[in-house]
Amino acid sequence: MATKNDITGDAIISKTSEKYRDNYDKIFGKKPPEVWQHYCKSEGHLAIEKGSACNWCGIKEDGTFD
Repeated sequence: MATKNDITGDAIISKTSEKYRDNYDKIFGKKPPEVWQHYCKSEGHLAIEKGSACNWCGIKEDGTFD
């Protein structure tokens, strides 16, 4: 289950800024994979790599199933 903020009850998810993505390449020599945000009924909020389906429910970014 996704981690939740004890006070607000909101799901805690990592967010990356454009500045982070630009500097990631400078630090590690490659860009992190592009992801799409997904709310899985089994696992909560997830970041899924573009072109991949959710490992838990099988849904793709376009709404179709794997």
